[in-house]
Amino acid sequence: MKKIAIIAFLIAALILAFYLISPAQDRSDTILLADETTMIFTKTEAKISCTNQEVFDEIFKTHGTLFKRFTCTWKTDRYGRYKLYVAYLSKEDAKLIQSWAKTNL
Repeated sequence: MKKIAIIAFLIAALILAFYLISPAQDRSDTILLADETTMIFTKTEAKISCTNQEVFDEIFKTHGTLFKRFTCTWKTDRYGRYKLYVAYLSKEDAKLIQSWAKTNL
């Protein structure tokens, strides 16, 4: 009887753990702008993350003056090194870029 109670407790713990993790992975505030380019709305601003240099260059050429700040860092994964571009801007400017990206990217 003791073994059955332990097994039932472990099964319930696993089910509860997956139940709690699944809403955390749902990023409904993440918007896909283009290939390998996402926009995330935070509490105070928006963040554009991009690993495609051509897409970032196009966004920067047309809307670079709207950026509050941006960074470019080298990252490494199992396929090799790549650049990660991250730009921060206000929510209003992000909505402007989002509407522009629908037709231009």
